[in-house]
Amino acid sequence: MNFEYDETEQMLADSVHRFMDDTAGMEKARADAALDKGYSAESWNTCAEMGWLAAPFAEENGGFGLGAVGSMIVEEALGKGLSPLPYLTSVVFSGKILEQLGEAVEDLLEGVISGEKVLSVALHETGKGYGYETPSTTATLQNGEWVVNGAKSNVVSAGAADGFIVSATVDGDGFGLFYVEAGEVAANIREINLVDNRRAGHISFEAAKAARLDEGNGLEIFDNALDEVLIAAASENLGAMQAAFDQTLDYAKIRKQFGKELGKFQVLQHRLVDMSIKVEEARSIIMAAAMALKEGHEDAKSLSRAAWVQSLWSGRHVGEEAIQIHGGIGMTDELEIGDFVKRINANELLFGIPMHHIERYNTLMA
Repeated sequence: MNFEYDETEQMLADSVHRFMDDTAGMEKARADAALDKGYSAESWNTCAEMGWLAAPFAEENGGFGLGAVGSMIVEEALGKGLSPLPYLTSVVFSGKILEQLGEAVEDLLEGVISGEKVLSVALHETGKGYGYETPSTTATLQNGEWVVNGAKSNVVSAGAADGFIVSATVDGDGFGLFYVEAGEVAANIREINLVDNRRAGHISFEAAKAARLDEGNGLEIFDNALDEVLIAAASENLGAMQAAFDQTLDYAKIRKQFGKELGKFQVLQHRLVDMSIKVEEARSIIMAAAMALKEGHEDAKSLSRAAWVQSLWSGRHVGEEAIQIHGGIGMTDELEIGDFVKRINANELLFGIPMHHIERYNTLMA
């Protein structure tokens, strides 16, 4: 397995990181999160114009053919810049579900890649934890049309989405995936802020008209998309922890205590080295998972779970150490450190605690 970026991948990494360095950061992210959509439409349009929304999709579908490596590259930069852009939910999660469905959803996928449509996945349900296989939300045929009934929680960018991919139980057919236009549920969305200030919402589906996307293979389609989602979310965590480490290292070089810089105390040097090791542990397994998925390796599913769990373990260690080394100011809103920690914590809420994915990993490896 080649762990070096090719020319196209390196160009993508350079451009998206440069854009984030110039336009993102704590103040920009907080200001964007307070906008009506919960993100900057101008920045989203720039992402579309630069082709970053097309990065993970196959060339025959209008993409760059970079697969999981493409979404990994973009998401790391977004995590570093604390960006609230809905790349993960619209491009990676929704887009990767649609890409498996072929010509029937061609127009929807084109809208996602062009940035003209922002979609979100309505997955979580109160009391269900992270077990998505048997949703309480139901879908039934009424007069030849599908209608969805139920409630979904923590739907990212719910108030700004043009439509939702909804998981539901179908009588006699198990797990199904359905597309619901935003207008069907606009009056039934209660918006909330996640801990990192990204916008989400709780949605009530009351006989909402829907179109079925799958042909009885919805669970397989969903699970395949989740592999790439976990890698992309882990990459976002990686970007956040890398930025937290870099800022902590810089702080240790200038902050003086007992007459010398913090970075000259051996015990703090050891802690900074441990932080660096945790970042690289996460980076290594995330890259391995992304490249395995792109190349179709049989261990890609297990690696995606391992990458996600390691990103949480490493992110927690790096975040806690960054706060402690900064001291009291690390606990305040004046520094970005707390925002990086909140981003990792919010992602854990959305995509699953370590134990859930460790159990899944064990099942895959059995």
